[in-house]
Amino acid sequence: MKLADLVSRPATATAEHFPAANTAVAVTHAAVGGLRHYVRSFEVSANGTPVTALEVKIVTDSAGTPVTLSHFYIPAAAFAPIIHNFASPLRGQVGKDVKLTVTTPGAAISAGAVLRVFTAE
Repeated sequence: MKLADLVSRPATATAEHFPAANTAVAVTHAAVGGLRHYVRSFEVSANGTPVTALEVKIVTDSAGTPVTLSHFYIPAAAFAPIIHNFASPLRGQVGKDVKLTVTTPGAAISAGAVLRVFTAE
């Protein structure tokens, strides 16, 4: 698939996870045989200020040998909902899942995430 086709292709699948307070977040798009997931965008939010910085990771092949596609921290003091659209989608491995994780926000804070992908060859 040409880069120009990938850049303009919209997300076709959305997965989300909004667990109970003080619980880590994990959003997964399951593997599809012979195809790969391309991450178009994600959101991370919380219902208050986290106790510590939140670590956010997007990996492919989470159950095997994970390959990190994106990894960053959101400082607690500067926390605000994050909505990020990739100019060029992150490319997962063929036949492997794509997973976004967010560490525990602490105290009585609930965090959540949304991961948007499309699946292609």
